[in-house]
Amino acid sequence: MRRFTLLSLLTFFIAISASAYSITDAWISMPDSFVPSLSATLRRELVDLKQQGRRPEVANLLQGETTLDTLTADYMRVSLSPAAIFEMCRLPMQNGDTIVCVVKTYSAPAKESEVAFYNQQWLKIELKHAFAGKCFDGMVKSLVAKPDTMAQSRFEDLSAMLEPVMGWAELSANGPSIVFHRSAPLVESADKKLLEAILLQRRLKWNGETFK
Repeated sequence: MRRFTLLSLLTFFIAISASAYSITDAWISMPDSFVPSLSATLRRELVDLKQQGRRPEVANLLQGETTLDTLTADYMRVSLSPAAIFEMCRLPMQNGDTIVCVVKTYSAPAKESEVAFYNQQWLKIELKHAFAGKCFDGMVKSLVAKPDTMAQSRFEDLSAMLEPVMGWAELSANGPSIVFHRSAPLVESADKKLLEAILLQRRLKWNGETFK
């Protein structure tokens, strides 16, 4: 009986510790190498400004402006520069732990993202096939489909316009989910409308182990 009680208490305190680890804690404790343009002091200043209801914008270390766009208990979105977005969210694990998903998106000008997972000590976690059984590149490659009314040759021509394979992702402020998009890095603006017929978006929800 005593052993059961101790185990229950341990589980309780682990759950409390995980829930107390906010996205703000993660942002401030994050190693400077993750966002070299912002020191810990500047990261904290952004949060303070947001919580005070003031404009959450600071001059970064690269002589540019960085803005904290969105902040909740579990999610944040930061415009590091006009061409770089930093997002992260807390993800509850089935074992009671909490990990952090980080998405960095660059526009040059086509959008391209990097997605990674970390524990609370900012050690990288390798989640293989974390996106509905696929890796990031595999998910991006799957975001095309041939309409029933389209000729195969036309579909192949449009698909060729999407090479090389490039994609981006965005997290949600309304819950642990991620949306994937396909980029068209070498396509002129006038031709992008043509690709809408074959391009897909896909939203996946976190289930405690993977996005599915």
